[in-house]
Amino acid sequence: MSISFDKQTKSRIKKILFYYTLFFICTVIAYYGVFFITGHMLIRSTDAATQHLPLLQSFRSSVLDFFKHPLSADQWSWKFGLGADVLSIYAYYNIGDIFSYLILLFPAAKVAVGYQVILGIRLYCAGLAFCYFAAHLTWKNRPFGVASITAGSLVYLFNSYLEYASLAQPMFTTAFILFPLLVLEIERTLQTRTYRRLTFVFTWMLINNFYFAYMLGIGAIVFLVLRYWLYYRKQRPILATIWQFAKATLISLLLSAVVLLPEIYDVLHSTRSESSFANGLKVYPLYYYLLLPSKLIEGTTNNQLYWTSLGFAAIAFFGFAYVLLNYKQLKLLTISIVGSLVALLFPAVAAVLNGMMSPSNRWTFVLYLIGAVAAMLLVHNVRALDSQTLRRLTLITSGYTVVLVVLFFIQNADELFVPIIFLWGTLFILYWVNFHQVVHGRRLLVGTVLANVILNCVYFAAPFNNNFAASFLPIGGYEALTTDFYKGLTTDLDQKSFYRSSTISDNYLLGGPSSSTPQNLAIANPIYTGIKSINSFYSLQNKYIGQLMQELQNRQTLGNIPVGQADDRTILTNLLGTKYIFGKTNNPNSSKIPYGFSATAQTPLYTDLYGNQLPGQVVRYDSANNFPLVYWQGKVVTPKTYHQLNATAKEAQLTTGVVMPSTKSAQGLPRAKKAPVADVPYSLYTTIPTDPQSDDPGNITGQAIVKQNTDEQYYITIPDYKKYKNMEVHLELTDIKFEPLTRSETIQANNDYHAQENLTNTIPFNTLNDEIKGTRNYITKMKSDHNFTLTATAKKNTVAVRQLPTSDTSFYYPLTKTTLNLGYFTTMPNKIMLNLSRIGRYNFKLKVYAEPLGKTYQKHVQTIQKNQLSHLKVGRDTVTGISNHSQAGVLTSSIPYSDGWTTYIDGHKVPTLRTNRAFVGVKVPQGKHKVRFVYHTPWLKLGTWISLGTTLVLLSWGLIRWGFWIFRRRNA
Repeated sequence: MSISFDKQTKSRIKKILFYYTLFFICTVIAYYGVFFITGHMLIRSTDAATQHLPLLQSFRSSVLDFFKHPLSADQWSWKFGLGADVLSIYAYYNIGDIFSYLILLFPAAKVAVGYQVILGIRLYCAGLAFCYFAAHLTWKNRPFGVASITAGSLVYLFNSYLEYASLAQPMFTTAFILFPLLVLEIERTLQTRTYRRLTFVFTWMLINNFYFAYMLGIGAIVFLVLRYWLYYRKQRPILATIWQFAKATLISLLLSAVVLLPEIYDVLHSTRSESSFANGLKVYPLYYYLLLPSKLIEGTTNNQLYWTSLGFAAIAFFGFAYVLLNYKQLKLLTISIVGSLVALLFPAVAAVLNGMMSPSNRWTFVLYLIGAVAAMLLVHNVRALDSQTLRRLTLITSGYTVVLVVLFFIQNADELFVPIIFLWGTLFILYWVNFHQVVHGRRLLVGTVLANVILNCVYFAAPFNNNFAASFLPIGGYEALTTDFYKGLTTDLDQKSFYRSSTISDNYLLGGPSSSTPQNLAIANPIYTGIKSINSFYSLQNKYIGQLMQELQNRQTLGNIPVGQADDRTILTNLLGTKYIFGKTNNPNSSKIPYGFSATAQTPLYTDLYGNQLPGQVVRYDSANNFPLVYWQGKVVTPKTYHQLNATAKEAQLTTGVVMPSTKSAQGLPRAKKAPVADVPYSLYTTIPTDPQSDDPGNITGQAIVKQNTDEQYYITIPDYKKYKNMEVHLELTDIKFEPLTRSETIQANNDYHAQENLTNTIPFNTLNDEIKGTRNYITKMKSDHNFTLTATAKKNTVAVRQLPTSDTSFYYPLTKTTLNLGYFTTMPNKIMLNLSRIGRYNFKLKVYAEPLGKTYQKHVQTIQKNQLSHLKVGRDTVTGISNHSQAGVLTSSIPYSDGWTTYIDGHKVPTLRTNRAFVGVKVPQGKHKVRFVYHTPWLKLGTWISLGTTLVLLSWGLIRWGFWIFRRRNA
């Protein structure tokens, strides 16, 4: 198989596009139709509603503002959580994405409609890119026919990866556009030694999204190396080839520097840089290897194995087999298939291809190009298959079916039903076409592929086992979200001072506590609420904020969501400038209100048809204890002192002084006193079964717990609970380790548990059936993974922390320590219930701390508010004010620290400090001084000059060459 760039290719593309468009429309109507029939928008209630669509809405506004005022575009915005660099957010999602600019064609009131239309356009363009690529392919010097290319386009577009990603993560679709173009232009450069088009595609790739640029770049390098070694090493000198591609790469890097350099800075200074390699895995869990074979054609589920979706149409299975049976003629494809399958076996490969982070197999988007080409080959040669090839295909299909049947009984996966039917149906058609020499055999095969992908798509989205559509907003849901998030309770908020807002943790569920609406919707995006929030959910988050939250052991901290609701911790909530908190009555933790907040507004009570009160009444809580954005502190804390404190004491210490970045920076300033935090004595008990009133509870003296049955519960008692008044209670766990019971231990534990039942039951428990069921669950339900949930309950407040499974490639981190805020109590609760979600061996050190929040704390807050930066003005990329104090001190803030901040005192530039571990600060001398903080995106100026200079050089060179061409032509 080869790639041709003859002129006849262009004449064939129109016919190809007609049939591709027809088949695309048929499939999309069937797929998207399921959503609209079941009353859903094409807006997923997690990422799309909380990230992609609000950002697209904001991006549209920013672009229009830029057109009006091109020299005054914001570089910093307070809309993104605590505040963030505008370019770092937009560059990941919008700036380099050409489809984002289509939103300018829609009015502001129709942004949600525009978003959904763009989803379809983006997917259609992915198919166009494949068709353009496939039109250049030839087999034995003959181009592929329309039927073959149409079948390939269906395989390329409609698979588990894109069925999920094109709607849930739409920017992933652009990688499907770029990869075939990359392959084509690399081949063009190898053949013609011209690299202008390749440079353009490289530049587009780099500007579009750094994450996929990384994976696409590796894919391009692998293709280039294989293609050169197998076909060109005797025709082209290796050094000349390297130089040709190096020039294209270098020019692309220089052209894209304006976006790429700031983005590289942001990635290096984001929470992503903190992730562990391959989630600590050397091999995948057993269930991954057992279930992996079914993923090849299981196109009806979004249950991804470390993002290994696959889900090809059945024709691709035979295409892969056909390639492997003809490996001598198809060396490049064979190596690509075998290499990809081997790569899927090792977490380290996935981690390397995922930017040295989690073992995410998102790189498998390259496999769909291989699978589509393999399917094209089979369709193209369908009438030329000999009897030996058909027999081999039958044997391979039979063996694969046996594997699927075994997996069916292990996994009980009904979604394999349709793929298996099409697997054998496709094989039947291969026989039928060859034995009867069907004239239109290719068309018959394409029709089968069309039916296969349509049924896969329908089953994927429909309300059956998978029900992907259920995770999307109902029709009109986004409009309701953006216009009535807080049910009208924001109309009378303070408009003069700078403040932030939050919600109660685990409480503000938009559909109520029993709703299937994901909890992430509680992220109150300022883009549609109109007020700033401490919470945010973006792929690039400030690493210093993430580090601070980890040091304070905020249980809600995740890589993409560093703050959450700060676990409702009073001091942390105040420190971040939170003035308003919103909650819902009769929902979880509705009484877990931080100290100093009181209810000031609420919606009317909701009642059912019988007059009974319904949950979900929205309440707004106001506080006067929010810290100013910038304030003066006269005493400091050295890093050494700070790191010696426990998490609760660290938090409390932030009210008495400012934590300096180094001992040297703290010189000459008085030290703050240690904040008072009580270490509360306790006893830990277990009861089997749960009976807190038991006369003979089991006292756990050590820190190791072996939970052997699901009924076993634990609780903490506080002997001197009356001693602690007006305290926030924190439960600190450190050195956390969990080891699940092995399969045999799990079965034995179950047998021991049921043996107790047999003492009183007439009919003995069927242990053999339980062993079989337990073994199956152990394999398919990831019981071998080290994930668990620990829940603590005190009175009405319930808090939980999860060790996520290693298969969670976005949010996984090893949970070794955490602090659970049980809430503020006027009197310490005497009992705290603990629940460990899984049977297994737990080991941790447990401490109970009481953080005083009475008059002393109130005085600290009043002092801080009194020492705020006066005449504060928050403008475009600037914060200014007046500092006037009788002694030298430190201005600290809740402005997230970045190297982009520059500080001026009385017009003179001074060093900017990272105070309180994560925030912008500066030393100020005594007396009255004008202070100004100015933000410029790091590395943007350098990147702009590089890109601009490169563009001018290329234009000049182009003009010179054009001039010489004109000169030679006239002389000729």
